[in-house]
Amino acid sequence: MILFGYLKLNTRIFYLLVPILCLAMHSCIKKEVSNPKIQDSLRAFIDQYVDYSADSIDITKRDSVSRIILSLPNSKTNRELTKKFIFKTKCEKEVADYFLKCSLEDKDSLGVGNAYFYIGDYYLRKQMHDSAYSYFLQAENAFDLIKDSINLSKTLLQKAVVLSKNGVFSEAEKQVLHSLNYNTSETPIYHKQMQFMIIGDVFSGLGMLDDATYFYSQALDMLNYDELKSVSSPGINNLKIVYLTSSLGNIYIEQEKYDQADVLLNKIIEKYIDRKNLNSERYYAYVAISLANLKMKQHDLPKVYSLLEEAINIGKKNKNRIIIHSAQLSLVEYYYLNGQKELAGPLLDTINTEVKEVGDFKSQLKALELYIAYAGGDSSKYFEDYIEIGKLFKGETNLVKNNFIRIKAETAKLLKLNRQLSDKNKLLTVIGACLFVIICSILVIYLYRSKMKEVRLIKMFQRDTEQYYNSVINIQNYLNLVKDRERSSMAKELNDGVLNRLFATRFSLIQLGEKEIESKKSILIDEILEVERYIRDISHTIVNEQAIEIQGFEQLIRELVLVYSKESTIKFKVEIDPLLDIESLSHQKKINIYRSIQEMLQNVLIHSKCNICTIYFGHKTPSLLELKIVDNGKGFDSRVTKKGTGLLNIKERIELINGKVFIISKIGGGTTFLFVIPIS
Repeated sequence: MILFGYLKLNTRIFYLLVPILCLAMHSCIKKEVSNPKIQDSLRAFIDQYVDYSADSIDITKRDSVSRIILSLPNSKTNRELTKKFIFKTKCEKEVADYFLKCSLEDKDSLGVGNAYFYIGDYYLRKQMHDSAYSYFLQAENAFDLIKDSINLSKTLLQKAVVLSKNGVFSEAEKQVLHSLNYNTSETPIYHKQMQFMIIGDVFSGLGMLDDATYFYSQALDMLNYDELKSVSSPGINNLKIVYLTSSLGNIYIEQEKYDQADVLLNKIIEKYIDRKNLNSERYYAYVAISLANLKMKQHDLPKVYSLLEEAINIGKKNKNRIIIHSAQLSLVEYYYLNGQKELAGPLLDTINTEVKEVGDFKSQLKALELYIAYAGGDSSKYFEDYIEIGKLFKGETNLVKNNFIRIKAETAKLLKLNRQLSDKNKLLTVIGACLFVIICSILVIYLYRSKMKEVRLIKMFQRDTEQYYNSVINIQNYLNLVKDRERSSMAKELNDGVLNRLFATRFSLIQLGEKEIESKKSILIDEILEVERYIRDISHTIVNEQAIEIQGFEQLIRELVLVYSKESTIKFKVEIDPLLDIESLSHQKKINIYRSIQEMLQNVLIHSKCNICTIYFGHKTPSLLELKIVDNGKGFDSRVTKKGTGLLNIKERIELINGKVFIISKIGGGTTFLFVIPIS
């Protein structure tokens, strides 16, 4: 007691001596089934151990204590101690195996379920996802047998994590929903926060980026709850903040909100990354890769190489192939963008070979995308491989999904066999009662699942209906915005181009004397004719919008170009792919394309200083229309030039018909405006 009182005065010394004390008592453990001093020493070590900040010395001490744990006799108290040790220290698998063995010996169903869960969690940390999924299935079965809803919800959530990491997002979504169904008032806040995180991952994988953003934000807000802070260490909360914030940053990159993504990713590095901590360093590697990808999209290349080099070194240090391959694939793209093809090609070949060997479909797809985008030559072979691997990873023949289905079937078969063997002696005496219970159970489960399926369908229909109405409202808002801008523009043109001229003409007439009438007559007539022509042009613009429905669309385009050709020295040309049927486009698309071309030709006339301008209609793909407006004028720097009202109007018009606008220009090299629009 004196020794322990002294050790409490110096926590660090006590922490160092616990393993030594445990080893010294090792020979006595078998003789003393429940030695309070040994158990108190182990509890003290477990309470003070922090996995987040553990270094190599701490891990060595943890492994020493593991050997003491393995020699403990089987009792309820020692099993609880072992369970707490596994949870706090994230130790090696042999301790969880020992916990499983002791639980089976004592027929402790809850202990068996927890043991399966901890073994699955070990394999998940080691990225051995097949084994992890198999043990989580066994844990789910064990918890289901004792109707432990809290642990069932936790296990289903871990299954969703495994499926999400392997791209099986639809099945992961089902597991998360199943997990949510088991939530009660007793469900811990940290578990609910994890559910929001995983829902964000699933929606992000399914491409539902707005929903993913919402759930990631909710999960971030929950980290500020006092209830959560009291049960989770600051280090773990810090890692969760890094993960959620970087996930939001990646969504912003995908949504082309580059400035917002840049702010978030740099905030993570400056405020939350601890480079001295191994766990935080691994998270930094992923953030560095995301930041490098963002810099490449922003054409800001100088810092990209150093970020990716850091990530690769961290991946090698931690023997993490996912970090290494992700960083190397981004490095290949950097080499191509930087004109270093001699470095990009061999590295891409090496990565492609490695990811094929380990069956990393996601990285294979990324490698093939780089081949198609930059390697040149005959890309048809790479495109065919991309389609085949895409089918294996995402399509109807999804090997990853089928693999988990196979694991589920084999695990269920194994569990069923074990139950049959354990119940063999009891089967003859209770067969009648068992049949009755089984039939009732099947009926109840069937009715319950049918009801839950009906509820899920109702929720899904409600969500889809809400999304549909929201999209209708958004389209209406877009239309109103475009109309308001056009009306404002037309009012300004009438005011500046018509009223001002008429006022000047009227004022001139008032000032004229009788002797000046003949000499000024022709000038005033020309001015009035000019006003008439101006009004006629505006009228022509308005009338043509309705004429698109009753006249040939191609004829209207050619007439529009002819008008601009007569008004300038620029040679305007129209080229239309004979295989393209532009007359089959919807009325809405024709109007927006016509008005966008009209706006662009006006810009060319005023700003380009070119002598040739070509308007080309063709196929981008069988389902995409490609419209190019190319001039050989002075050009401009598209990265720094501020977009005016005209270009914003064009962008809104094209986005309204689900199209994309690309501007390709450089000073002295002319300008190309590219519109890509769905045909159907």
